[in-house]
Amino acid sequence: MDDQRIAVFGLGHIGLPTAALLARAGFKVTGIDINPETVEKVNIGRSPVLEPGLDELVAEVVGTGNLGATMDGERAAAESEVMIIVVPTPVNSDNTSDLSAVISAAETISRGLKKGDLVIVESTVPPGACQNVVLPILEKTGLKVSEDFGLAYTPERALPNNTLHEMQNNARVIGGADPESARRAAELYRRITSGEVIIVDDLMTAEMVKLMENTYRDTNIALANELAVICEALGIDAINAIEAANHHPRVNIHTPGPGVGGHCLSIDPYFIVEMAESKGVPARLIRTAREVNESMPLHVLEI
Repeated sequence: MDDQRIAVFGLGHIGLPTAALLARAGFKVTGIDINPETVEKVNIGRSPVLEPGLDELVAEVVGTGNLGATMDGERAAAESEVMIIVVPTPVNSDNTSDLSAVISAAETISRGLKKGDLVIVESTVPPGACQNVVLPILEKTGLKVSEDFGLAYTPERALPNNTLHEMQNNARVIGGADPESARRAAELYRRITSGEVIIVDDLMTAEMVKLMENTYRDTNIALANELAVICEALGIDAINAIEAANHHPRVNIHTPGPGVGGHCLSIDPYFIVEMAESKGVPARLIRTAREVNESMPLHVLEI
């Protein structure tokens, strides 16, 4: 398996650690990025991403010749057997998903796609994006998924400033367009993680898992924040009340705060809302939780 060449599209906070860990596992890895400064830094063995331990790891694997970077994604895809998409997926001003970077990466990969290749998406996407957005782009080549190439989805689940540790120890969820795609992806990720590798039924299930995780956290944070606002209006010490309530063995209310931080928690719930509403499901609780948490910075400022 070590003779497989891997192309990682996107050398950001998740893509570069992924590429570097795969390179340390013995694979020949090419990282692709649209930023020339990022490519230049990686190629001289420096990490453009501030992450504990990553600078040393990049220097190590560039030094062994297992990791290099380029802006030529088409050539990298043509010279690789596995392509991994790890590009940003923000939301638009109306809180709908912006998949333009994923689409761009898929289009580039399609120009180098060959029989026997495996395409893996790690970017957080709405349920159905792999099947309805990525796959049609890849199949425009005339190649057919499951017959000519594989397609899998595995969401990243790593905390900034602890990314390398979590990538090597957290469980990994993988869904494939077919069992063979999932098996091949699982075999690859078992090389870089000691955590459990969980294969779910299909692509859409795997896409939903990451969104469920962050929506669960966002919703519970919103509950704590709304309880704190109510306590404030009633003249109750919210922290004292929550600490007392948490002595119940089946209660674990979060500590309230000024909303949520990080890129994913404030965005991922909207991916569920978007797809739910497209199917006529209003997703009221999830949308309300977002509204509560988005209101907290101003509320804290006004206290």
